Amino acid sequence: MGTEHNPTERTPIDDYFSYFQRVKTQMLKPESKCDHPTTLVPSHLDHLHMDRYVPILFIYKLNDSSDAFYNQFVNGLKDSLAKVLVSFYPVAGAVTKTSDPHHPRMIVCDDRGVPFTEAYKDEPLDQIVKNHEPVGPLSGLEAAGLFINKQCQEITESGVPCFVIQVTRFKCGGVSIGVSWNHMLADMAGAMVILRAWADTARKGETTIVPQLDRTILSPEHSAESEPTAPPPLTPEEKAKLEKVLNTRFDRKVLHIRKEKIDEVKQAALQDGFAVSTMDCLCAHLWRCVSRHIAESGESDVTIFSTAVEGRAKMGGTLTPHYIGNVVVPAFVRNVPASEIVNKPLVYAASMIRRSIGEVTPEAYWKIINEMDIANPWKTAINRSDYQMAAISWRNFGIYDLDFGQGKPVKFHLNLLPQTCRKGMCIILPSSLGPGSFDVYLYSSPFFIERLWADPEFTSLS
Repeated sequence: MGTEHNPTERTPIDDYFSYFQRVKTQMLKPESKCDHPTTLVPSHLDHLHMDRYVPILFIYKLNDSSDAFYNQFVNGLKDSLAKVLVSFYPVAGAVTKTSDPHHPRMIVCDDRGVPFTEAYKDEPLDQIVKNHEPVGPLSGLEAAGLFINKQCQEITESGVPCFVIQVTRFKCGGVSIGVSWNHMLADMAGAMVILRAWADTARKGETTIVPQLDRTILSPEHSAESEPTAPPPLTPEEKAKLEKVLNTRFDRKVLHIRKEKIDEVKQAALQDGFAVSTMDCLCAHLWRCVSRHIAESGESDVTIFSTAVEGRAKMGGTLTPHYIGNVVVPAFVRNVPASEIVNKPLVYAASMIRRSIGEVTPEAYWKIINEMDIANPWKTAINRSDYQMAAISWRNFGIYDLDFGQGKPVKFHLNLLPQTCRKGMCIILPSSLGPGSFDVYLYSSPFFIERLWADPEFTSLS
């Protein structure tokens, strides 16, 4: 049953409901019952991302602007998602808090359903979703009782949804599909597996995608004599650093990279005899500019770069391409003098990035997992705050191929609010400008972003 919001007194989320002309939310449950585990034990890689949601937005133009056609489209989305939830049963579950120091969070697979919100905004879509700015009300998190203006979501024993959907219809006839998921459920590659299965089913009535759900294959075994221990307290220095990490607020801006510009950079590197990728060159360009401004501002004379390495292909035989979970680990280039990055040719930085990625072998994956200390997850927030730039690429996930029966999206929008991100985080997305072009979302201090966008070298690829 769906319920429409009609409060009799003011609540903290009334701003969300007053933003729209209509809002209706229901819990969308699996189409049928099936036997499956009642819990899913997260891996240590999953615990790196606990208490965070990732909101993204797909924009579509329907073939017909009538009410009947829109209702048919939304009902098709609901019916197909209900079918997918049968085999993708963790998506209909919740993330809960536990007292186990080895596994402080658990995914409960109780088929409680996915919060599915329908909203109507009496304005043209291009007046709401513009300039790549985040639009929090389109994510569905508020309607589900969650908020995205905090660093961490409140996790309780009863749990929070793994997956949240909001479909918003606009006056112009455009439609946005907001998808937000708890990061413990999956990384972006895993989330796209879920979305592709949903889109297949909406378009064709079925999907051939079979999810790999068992996460114990990525969980190190604790010895029988190993007694769980309480998380060690943070030192005063760690507390101070953690407070700074959590309370620092960032801005974001999007740099549009044109295909012909980045192709020129890559071609120059290849002519010099270096086997580097387009992403290596792009990341090297960004890192080089960031390093120079860090040195000039007096923040640091050394630089640390991190890039995300996705493990499904590297761990073939253990993981399939349809593994649902987190398989991303960082590859670091540590403590390099900023002058080296700035003064040497771009290919120097690109080659270091390529080498760091190559060092993340299957054996290195297992070492990272086995050495990971999740007893105190805040240590992760502290230790990962020292880099000046962390690049994450979503270019190969088929974002602009996601067709629910009304064609491919005309636009994709990363709906993350800046205050939920870490300093120097850089997410690289395919651009709606066409194949080979990219949108680079960069999160940093307003002062630092202002310096970068005033730098002709930084913006030279746009």
